[in-house]
Formats: sequence, C-alpha cells, structure tokens
Amino acid sequence: MRDWIKVFAVAVVMCGGVAYSADKPAADAQAGEVKPKTGAIKGAFVKVEGVTVFVKDKNGIEVKFVTDDKTEVTINGEAGKKITDLKDGLWIYATPAEGTVTKIIANIPKPKKHKNPAPAAGN
Repeated sequence: MRDWIKVFAVAVVMCGGVAYSADKPAADAQAGEVKPKTGAIKGAFVKVEGVTVFVKDKNGIEVKFVTDDKTEVTINGEAGKKITDLKDGLWIYATPAEGTVTKIIANIPKPKKHKNPAPAAGN
C-alpha cells in the first residue's frame, strides 16, 4: 500500500510540474516575449514605435522586434523602404527572430481560396 502512495505522490508532483511549465509560455506570450520556433517573425502589422515594430501572429499574440538603421525593408517588392512606410494590411516577415532584425519583407496578403467553391447559379 505504501508503494502505491509513493507512486501516486510522484505522479501528482510530476503532473503539477507539467501544468506549470505548460502555462508559462502562454503567460510569456501575452507579454510579447515568446520567441518564434522558426528563424523568422511572421505576423500582421500593428504599429511602429521608434525602432520597434509590433505584429500580431497567426494566434493573435502581439510580438515586437527591434530594428536599426541597417534594417532592409521591402514592401510589395519595392526595396529601400523605411519602417515608417509600414502600414495596416501588410503581412510582415522579419529575420532573424532573435536580436536586431536585419531584413523585413512586407506584402499585402493574397485572398484565401476556398477549397469548395459555391456552385454556380442555375446548376
């Protein structure tokens, strides 16, 4: 019986640790501190404050990154732009994901295609 109590106690402690660690990234995400898993930051443009650009990722989490005078900005295929040229409606792809961003590519997102289009009238 004591062995089962020990096993149960260990299981409870381990589950508590997993629950705590699972909540931590979510809390960090709300603060904009989560690092992307890829080598790039991707999201919808939100705003620019000084040298900091804010985007909202596909999960709706606001992420910020820092730029400098050397950051290359391309908007809709036009190079030589500045971060102040970024506007609402642009999808941002910035690299690298850590440290100062050196390259930003911003485009107007293409409309999504429906997998099953509605049948034409009269068919």
